[in-house]
Amino acid sequence: MTWIERTAYPQFKRLTSARVLHVFFTPSPEEVTWAEKRTSSPESCFALVLALKCFQKMARFPSPDETPDVVIDHVGRCLELAEGIWPDHGSSGSAKAHRKLMRQRQGVKYDAGRAARWCLTDSGCRPPPTFWIAGHDGGVPSTGVSSATNPANQPLVV
Repeated sequence: MTWIERTAYPQFKRLTSARVLHVFFTPSPEEVTWAEKRTSSPESCFALVLALKCFQKMARFPSPDETPDVVIDHVGRCLELAEGIWPDHGSSGSAKAHRKLMRQRQGVKYDAGRAARWCLTDSGCRPPPTFWIAGHDGGVPSTGVSSATNPANQPLVV
């Protein structure tokens, strides 16, 4: 059986190194400022920054219980938050608005119909194995697959 870490579906590793935390999950000052301008509470800002960093690394929005505690702790320390503050988008409407903000920031197009069709055809509702960045005229997919497999230059669907 293939290990989940070796599939095209991005997952968190069982053990996360300090290097991976620093390189992929440390928010830049600009990202923190961006999130603070779009949220009204420290919990909401924490949730937005954490989701942004996970989305940048994995090209999808992992569920809250899927994110390892070490990643949550690292982002919280980077934001210099008080002990006991946990990421919380608030309502489901806020979480949806945050996902929209992150897609806009990353230049990713959301196609609900295509995503729903994929979920209906794949058990587990995983994203397609290849993704394309919206407006990327070079046809270079983000997964490293050759542009010959995407002649229509389709956008990333998340």
